[in-house]
Amino acid sequence: MAREMYDELYEEISKVFDKITPSGKVSKVRSRNIYFFLLRTIGDGIEKSKKLERINNFKKYIRDLEKCGITEEFIKEEHKKQPPRIENTQVTYVELVFDLNDQVPEGYEPPKSKYNMKEILGNANGKEQNIIKFQNK
Repeated sequence: MAREMYDELYEEISKVFDKITPSGKVSKVRSRNIYFFLLRTIGDGIEKSKKLERINNFKKYIRDLEKCGITEEFIKEEHKKQPPRIENTQVTYVELVFDLNDQVPEGYEPPKSKYNMKEILGNANGKEQNIIKFQNK
């Protein structure tokens, strides 16, 4: 189906389902929803579209399309005209290796600190704890 024919279908749907809001603007929400349902149904087929859509919504969309003169037979014919989709079944696996111990570039030297952590913490071995004691008043 040519793109121009899709545009004609949208115009037919718009004639029936466009409405004027209380503020005076034209609302095309319902028309667009029906049109996109039609495009998806033509692309995927009626059976798949039934599975994807709630059954009540599916029936409502089909009724709305029939109000515009678009039948299920038309959708089936257009679906048959669509070229088959080629699905890529080949899967490529990539192994990502992260060396979390070597995260610095070559030649990197850590900055020199004016503070010496050993002096700050004292000569604490694993058994001692640095506890700050406050005087009781």
